[in-house]
Amino acid sequence: MSIQSALNFIHEIREGPERLRLSIQHFESTEDLDALVEFAKEEGYTFTRDEFLTAFKHDWAMRWFTQTGESVSDDNAFDRLK
Repeated sequence: MSIQSALNFIHEIREGPERLRLSIQHFESTEDLDALVEFAKEEGYTFTRDEFLTAFKHDWAMRWFTQTGESVSDDNAFDRLK
């Protein structure tokens, strides 16, 4: 299990086949994260819920920085995901 695996999954959802994007549309809230982690496992990605949240934070922060040139200043904004 690893954060890198979760990052790879996030990238695959964003850039990979439409089938994956369509498959995760029914995961609508953070209450569905355990089911999302299980789905990812079925797709060959192994990570925990906490590793996924960490990967999401890193991915979001990097995309924010790329788009704005600013770092994420409110670390507490991610706490709502737990």
